[in-house]
Amino acid sequence: MSSFVGLLRRAKNIVRWNLMSQFQPENVAVHSYEVSIISHLLGVIGKTVFEKDINPERMACLGLYHESSENLLGDFLGPVKHANQNIRNAIKDLEREIEESLIKKIPAPLSTVMAPYICQDRDGLEAELTKAADEIAAFVKAKEEVEKGNVDFQSAYKNKLLVISELSQKYEEVEYYLEHFLQGMTQNFDDQI
Repeated sequence: MSSFVGLLRRAKNIVRWNLMSQFQPENVAVHSYEVSIISHLLGVIGKTVFEKDINPERMACLGLYHESSENLLGDFLGPVKHANQNIRNAIKDLEREIEESLIKKIPAPLSTVMAPYICQDRDGLEAELTKAADEIAAFVKAKEEVEKGNVDFQSAYKNKLLVISELSQKYEEVEYYLEHFLQGMTQNFDDQI
């Protein structure tokens, strides 16, 4: 019997931004879903609009599983995670150990297929665009909170705005996504329809 899916189902119980007040608390399951959608779209944009040799479906899976270790560790806030290189390295090592332990819970030969999605290689365009999707999702969350008057997210909003601005200059897929989809992500329902 494998507990792999059971452990991943716990994503709905892991609150992101857990030391900040939130008008609408976000959990790892919702965040992973959003990153998967954005990542897939970035892949479709790259493949269709810019004729790049990338796999949008693989990118959707990278987005879906990108926070797998958080199902056991919880969410580390960015300022804590990046306080210094020693802390960052220690957290990365711990996350990798958790990812490897998750893979061991998957029966062979499935574990071989799943391993690259759980223990993700951070190099290459698909991985980089998936990371960009993660940043876009975090920006949207911070933007929504700031627009509701939540001062706890002002610093995160400014930081993520700078990050996605840099990503849009680096990746044409991100620039295209932001131009065509960003505003619609935070519109009210009546305007979206």
